[in-house]
Amino acid sequence: KFKNGDFLLQAENLRYNQKEEFLQAENRIKLITSFGTWEGEKIEYSFRNNKGEISAPRGVVGETLVSGEKAEINEEILFLNDTSFTKCDLATPCIKIKASKVQLVEKRVKV
Repeated sequence: KFKNGDFLLQAENLRYNQKEEFLQAENRIKLITSFGTWEGEKIEYSFRNNKGEISAPRGVVGETLVSGEKAEINEEILFLNDTSFTKCDLATPCIKIKASKVQLVEKRVKV
């Protein structure tokens, strides 16, 4: 586990460079921040400039399940690439919406 303010990260493998204020984690990551709870494969994050990247992010925004190929973290904004949305948690969802780039601000989706 790693905690810094409202940033809480859990992962099987986690490395933090205190001098550079840089975090790397992989394998079953779970990130909890002010913009939501996200799971993914890998994260790299700099506390110096509050920017980072998550590979294969999955999370919930309101009642909508959101997943993407990659997410860029920039302060309190999350940019997702090759994103899909659904309200259905089935292996094959009844309806799925796809977008190439999505922005999440204050728990709202902007396409």
